[in-house]
Amino acid sequence: MKKIYLAFILLGFWRAAIAQHDLFWTAGFDYGIPVNGYTQNRNVLRGTVPSRQCNFNTGLQYRVANRVGLDLGISQSIRTLRVSDRQFASDEPLFKSIIKSKNHYLTLSGALQYYVPLSDEDFVVLSGGYAWNFTGSKGLVATDTFYSGQQTIAIAQQYLGSNHAFFGEVGYQGSPIGRSNLYLGLKVNIGTSPYARGSYVMSSDATGAGGHSDVIHDKGSYIGLVVRYGLRVIHKDKMERQPKPAKVRKEKPAKVDTAPLETKHILKDTMVVAGRDVAVGKTMVAKNAEITISIWDAEAIDGDSIALILNGEYLIQNQSLTGEKIVLKAKLQPGKNYLVLYAHNQGKYPPNTAAIIVDDGIRKNQIELKSNLKTSGALEITLGQ
Repeated sequence: MKKIYLAFILLGFWRAAIAQHDLFWTAGFDYGIPVNGYTQNRNVLRGTVPSRQCNFNTGLQYRVANRVGLDLGISQSIRTLRVSDRQFASDEPLFKSIIKSKNHYLTLSGALQYYVPLSDEDFVVLSGGYAWNFTGSKGLVATDTFYSGQQTIAIAQQYLGSNHAFFGEVGYQGSPIGRSNLYLGLKVNIGTSPYARGSYVMSSDATGAGGHSDVIHDKGSYIGLVVRYGLRVIHKDKMERQPKPAKVRKEKPAKVDTAPLETKHILKDTMVVAGRDVAVGKTMVAKNAEITISIWDAEAIDGDSIALILNGEYLIQNQSLTGEKIVLKAKLQPGKNYLVLYAHNQGKYPPNTAAIIVDDGIRKNQIELKSNLKTSGALEITLGQ
C-alpha cells in the first residue's frame, strides 16, 4: 500500500513539473464588517454599522496548470470598532461615538487555491488559508473614564499581542489585460482566539450601584469583499512530450506479376483475363464514344501496381498508383464495353484499390474498383444512342 501511495505522489510531482507555471505579484485590499462576541450581557452592547475592517495587502501568487495555486501575502490591517450601549444611548445619542477603538496590526497569510475554468482566461477561484495577526503591545491595558451627570463609564482595552485565524474565499478572476488580471471575491475570516479584550462598566452614581457592564472578545473575525490586482512576472509553458520515433520496419518488396496478359477481346461469356475471373461490380451508360478516364489511389498510398484494360486493349500496364490522377483518352465501341482493373500486386494493404472517373463530355461518373491476385474488378460501360 505504501508503494502505491508513493507512486501516486511521484506521479503528481511529475505532472506538476511538466505543467504550465505562472507567478504573479498581487496587490489589493479587503473591506469587511467585524464580527465580535459580547459575553456578559448581550442586551447592553451592540456593534454599529460604522465598524469596519480594512486590509491593504501585497504578495505573490504561484499557479500550476491553471488548476491549483499558492498565495502568500502580507497585510497592513486597520480595524475600527464602534459599539453602542442601548440603555444609555437613549439619553445620550452621541455616546456611541465614544465607545470605539481603532487598531493597526500586521497580518501574514498563506492560502491554497483551486481554479475552476470558465474559459481560457476566466476562473472561479476557491481558496482557504491561515493568517497570523501580530497586534503588538502585548499585555497593554488602556482605560478611559467618562462622566455624564451622576453616571460614570469606564472602558478598558487589553491587547494580547497576536492571534491566529482561518479564512475561506470564493471569487472570480479574469478580464486579463496583457499580463494582468483582476480578482473579486467574498471572504470569511474566523479568529481562533481573542487578540483584544474590552470591558465596559456604567455606574449610575459614585457608589457604583444600579450600573451594568459587558465584555468584548475581539478575535479579528469579519466578513468582507476582496479586490486584488495581479501582474504576471514569470510564465512557463507546459512541456510537450516528444513522441518516440517510430520503428522503421523493413518491408519485403511486393511481388509483381510481370506475365504477359491475354489481349483477346473480353466477351461476356468468358470474363477471364490472364487466368483470372473478372467481376463486373459497376455499370454505367455513356452518351459519347470519346471518353476521358482518370485513375488514382484514393486510399492509403501503399505501392499498388496495376494495368487498366478496355475491351482487351491496354490503356496502361505496370503502373504504380499515387494520389495524383492519371488521365487517359479512350474510345468506346457500340454496345457494351468492359474496363478491367488488373492487379500486378496488392500493395501493403490488400486488396488493390483504385478510384476511377469516366467522363463522356456530358456527365462524370466516379467509381471504385478492387482487384486481387485471383479476381479483377471491372466496369461495364454501355454506349447509348
